[in-house]
Amino acid sequence: MLTGVLLAAGCGGGGGSRSAKAAGGTPTSGTSVAADAPDGGTATITIQGSSLGAPLTVNPGEPVSVVNKDNVPYTLASGSTFTVKVPADGRTTFTAPSIPGAYPLSAAAKPAMHGTLNVRGV
Repeated sequence: MLTGVLLAAGCGGGGGSRSAKAAGGTPTSGTSVAADAPDGGTATITIQGSSLGAPLTVNPGEPVSVVNKDNVPYTLASGSTFTVKVPADGRTTFTAPSIPGAYPLSAAAKPAMHGTLNVRGV
């Protein structure tokens, strides 16, 4: 059901936030990074070695967990659609956008760090 990655615009220093904004500016909680999840499981993105992993595919509005195994905090974003802060060696969760599509992810502080969150149509 799920494979993949989520990341975004800007790595940052200092702590982490447990909130994000989904499409339309709707607040969500948490963050995201790369992994697979069985049907009914939680999609997980794992940040490790400054990598976001393979693209992650989720359902609209599905919770996505982000696990940061690096010792630096990251701010992940997909343009102005959503932004998620992930603390160093930490974890956070956010809600996938409700609008189907491919959401490119990047980390501003690490230009080579990018990925894709695919939200499937229902």
